[in-house]
Amino acid sequence: MPATCPSFRLFNCARCHKQVLICSKCDRGNIYCSRTCSTESRRESIREANRHYQRSPHGARNHARRQMAYRARQKKVTHQGSTTRRARAKRPRVRRRAPSCRVRSWLRGVKTLNPNAVRCHFCGREGTGLHRIGFLGSREVP
Repeated sequence: MPATCPSFRLFNCARCHKQVLICSKCDRGNIYCSRTCSTESRRESIREANRHYQRSPHGARNHARRQMAYRARQKKVTHQGSTTRRARAKRPRVRRRAPSCRVRSWLRGVKTLNPNAVRCHFCGREGTGLHRIGFLGSREVP
């Protein structure tokens, strides 16, 4: 295949399910469309592993031990919060942001001579409209 027409792989992001094209030079077995998706997925995986551990007998005992040590270090175990209306109204509000799985900003303004050409989602390399859905296999020598 010529150097100007690299091979592309089509896949769906494992987190946001967005379709992504990746050229063979950028392809390292990617399953996420962006660093944001991979980071968020890793964070969710760690959170779930922590939850699983906390529910196990060993994790529950360790948690109880840590809490007892924490309470022993504190001067007060309980604390009465403010009951004034002003104190309750000033709680910080948390906004949830949608995952930013967008094409890189520098690719938005790229003009192409071939409107039918496809681009790598990661590097912007241009190729033909043909693509594969599987990984490139290693060549085995008999």
